Amino acid sequence: TQEECCRPTCETYTCHHGYVENHLAYSDTDVSLETCCRREPACGTDFTCPGGYAAYHSHFMAAVLNVEECCRPTCLTYECPHGYLGRPDEMALTTVSLETCCRKEPACGTSFMCPDGYALYHSHFRALHLTQEECCRPTCATYTCHHGYLERDSEYMDTEVSLETCCRREPACGTDFTCPPHYEAYHSHFLALHLTQEECCRPTCATYTCHHGYLERDSEYMDTEVSLETCCRREPACGVDFVCPDGFMLYHSHFRALHLTQEE
Repeated sequence: TQEECCRPTCETYTCHHGYVENHLAYSDTDVSLETCCRREPACGTDFTCPGGYAAYHSHFMAAVLNVEECCRPTCLTYECPHGYLGRPDEMALTTVSLETCCRKEPACGTSFMCPDGYALYHSHFRALHLTQEECCRPTCATYTCHHGYLERDSEYMDTEVSLETCCRREPACGTDFTCPPHYEAYHSHFLALHLTQEECCRPTCATYTCHHGYLERDSEYMDTEVSLETCCRREPACGVDFVCPDGFMLYHSHFRALHLTQEE
């Protein structure tokens, strides 16, 4: 009979779940689990881990093929806390921890924008606080110079904010001050708080009225050393505005300032 004349081989044996056929023992008549089959990895060729997980290739479990036992998470599944950034080079690591998967970012990091007039503290590394007070520091752009001072354009983004750093003193007779006609500015005066005509302007000879018998010196019209000697010159007593009567001639050599009579 078949039962008496034939004996089964491993070809007739069905391997248990978690085992695959041992093709080298295909014709073996010592039919058993150990002879006919070999254990396959629990995360074997027919098992796919979900995204962000890696297979335990060294796990050999015969009966159980599930995500919890066959797969382990990688850094892709880890969410770095506020103030940390993921390490791109470590995304496939299965040693999942803050230290392994994340790196601290500067408190004023790539995702933080300071308002106008403020500059980042690039050297500040704080993991949990990203506020304007901690991440940004004011520059000279936020500083208002006192009356009598002008901004230093070259120091606009300087973070050492002070009157000395951000501002320069302007002349009291500076760019925004105009002297009245016939007055000249004191360009060398540096007065921060007082911009008055008396302090900023000085009269010129144009404001001076020469005495009777004197004429203005045209060459000294804008001279600020205002005096009779500087601004005026004596005119001949028989000068250009004196007319002698018929039969008389002018004394061109007479220089008398105060008396212009026919006799003289």
